[in-house]
Amino acid sequence: MTELKTVHRSIDELVFLIHKRFEKAQAISTEAQKKYKSARLQAGELLLELRGRIEAGEAGRVEWWEWYGEHFVRSRKDAEKCMALASQDDPEQAVAAEKAKNTAHQQAKREKEKEHNPAADKADVSAVIEFTLKPKLKVVGGKAKEPEIRRDKLKKMLAEFMELNTTERHEYLLMVKRAMRV
Repeated sequence: MTELKTVHRSIDELVFLIHKRFEKAQAISTEAQKKYKSARLQAGELLLELRGRIEAGEAGRVEWWEWYGEHFVRSRKDAEKCMALASQDDPEQAVAAEKAKNTAHQQAKREKEKEHNPAADKADVSAVIEFTLKPKLKVVGGKAKEPEIRRDKLKKMLAEFMELNTTERHEYLLMVKRAMRV
C-alpha cells in the first residue's frame, strides 16, 4: 500500500484530494477498458484468420473447435464472442452495443434482486426512521416534553427517500448522521 505523508490538511482539502484521486482512478480504469476492448477485438480478428487456416486443412484433418480446445485455455464461448465482434461491419459499434446490452442486463438483474431482497433498502430506511423518531425533548413551561411525531411528514420523507438513487441516498444518510451528532 502506498504511504502518504502525514500533513495537517483541512477537511475540505482532504475531500478535494479524495475526489481528485477517484477521478484519476476512473480515468485509468477507462483507459484500461479501452485497451482491453481493443485487445479482444484484435484477438477476435486473429482467431478468425486462424480458424480459416485450420478449416482449410493447414493443421491436418481436424475440426476447428477440437483444435482450439487443444491449444487454448480460454473458453469456447469467450472465443466465439471475440470472433463475433471482430466479424461485424463496425466492430467498435458492436463492442459499444454489447456493453450497453450488458449494462442493461446488470441493471435489470440488480432491480430484480432489489425486488426480491429489499434488505439493502431496509437498512437505509431504518436509519431515516431512527433519526426521525429519535425523541428530541422540548422545554415547555419549565418541563421537558416530547414533540409530537407527524406521521404524514414521515411518510412523505420516506417516499421521497425511496425515489433517490444510491448516491443520493448515501449523501442523505451522511447528512442525517451529521445531524444526529448535534
